[in-house]
Amino acid sequence: MKIQMVLNKIKQEKGLEVFNNTKELEKLIDKELPGGSLEKRMAFNAIDAGITSKLQQVIDEKMTPDAGVYTVYAVLKSDFGLSDIAAKTAISYFLPVYGISDSYLNEINDNRSQNKMKKKSKFKPIAVFFVVLLLIGTGTFAAYQLLYVNKDLNANEKDRHTPSATTKKEENNQIFLKDLPGLDGQDYEIQDEIKDSYGNTYFDAIEVTADNGGAATGILNGNYSNLKGSIVISEKTDSKSLMDFAIFADDKPVFVLTDLSKQNEPQSFDIDLSGISELTIKTSANSVIGCKVDIVDAKLTKSEQKNGTEEYVRLIELPQVDVQESKIEERLFKDTYGNLHNNDILLNASGKGYSVYNLNGQYAKFTGQIVCSDDTNSKALMTIRIYLDDELVKEYKNIDKTKEPQIIELDVKDKKIIKFTSLSQDEAILNSICYVVDDKLTK
Repeated sequence: MKIQMVLNKIKQEKGLEVFNNTKELEKLIDKELPGGSLEKRMAFNAIDAGITSKLQQVIDEKMTPDAGVYTVYAVLKSDFGLSDIAAKTAISYFLPVYGISDSYLNEINDNRSQNKMKKKSKFKPIAVFFVVLLLIGTGTFAAYQLLYVNKDLNANEKDRHTPSATTKKEENNQIFLKDLPGLDGQDYEIQDEIKDSYGNTYFDAIEVTADNGGAATGILNGNYSNLKGSIVISEKTDSKSLMDFAIFADDKPVFVLTDLSKQNEPQSFDIDLSGISELTIKTSANSVIGCKVDIVDAKLTKSEQKNGTEEYVRLIELPQVDVQESKIEERLFKDTYGNLHNNDILLNASGKGYSVYNLNGQYAKFTGQIVCSDDTNSKALMTIRIYLDDELVKEYKNIDKTKEPQIIELDVKDKKIIKFTSLSQDEAILNSICYVVDDKLTK
């Protein structure tokens, strides 16, 4: 049962008053939704943060027809200090209980966009005013002198920077990463000018908001051989921020930085992309608001000839036949050994979680890993089983938080269904969770 359905049922049976009683509310949720699902854990975190006891007050006092849900969202961030994701999660779970439309996300994003536009345009009239004063104050003669001095300087500058044939060839063979056709993602934007925490200025930076799980993906199709650039931390980043950053080439990590803070110096990267079909950039951060990572001076070098690429499919791309207490999470995921992965499939063994996918007999080999994370309960002891067409083909016993990653390699030729199941030695232990990562199906 989904958490929103549980909350609505509690509201119907007990009334809104129970939402002001934290302990009673958690008991009711626990009764309706046994186990340690991710949704349940996130709901409990919101309750423990005082959301339910304050939300009605915020709605009554702050939410007017003119203000709308964005005001509630802003108050949750400013008064409670919630991150962007935490505020949206709290609203997603609890606002519908108060009969408010779930179209809040569009409203929030629209308001954020309008605020950004206002900030960008705020100083234009002032800038124009000072330019006019400067032209008047300079005078005709000074302007005349400046014109011809600059003309000579520009001529000399042109002589000094006339590119060689080699330089021209390199420039023609490169494009900026920001200009890669089809580059797309979430919570990133191209900044005309940024300054890092060390006071260095850069232009045309790709700025990723890590506390929102900012990410970007570009299709290479084997047309590029190399990517060079640098990672810097924006001066706008909060001093308490800790961030992870990774670049994946066909879902393999090729450049990884963990526990980044404002004190980190610029980090350069030089990545071989020969034969790579897809480039993915992902970030994550602690709950602090304002974690900004910037990719600067990033250039792709085109291949002289197109290289062959690996053809594979992730489970997220397949039809999901059935699921219980399991969830595909599109994010930058860190396991207990500090390794970063592009996405994960969560299996909640406390609730006998399972996930079933349709192979349709189209693949020959499946590979992946089973890992745990910092969210895994230290007391958890789990068993993971993998079935092909209802036949048990692999069993991993005694999976706990300290267990090293378990490698999966399966022959799936002509198989129609693959099923992952999870069992906990003690179902009363919440957060008995593990994950399938680096999953790949090849023909």
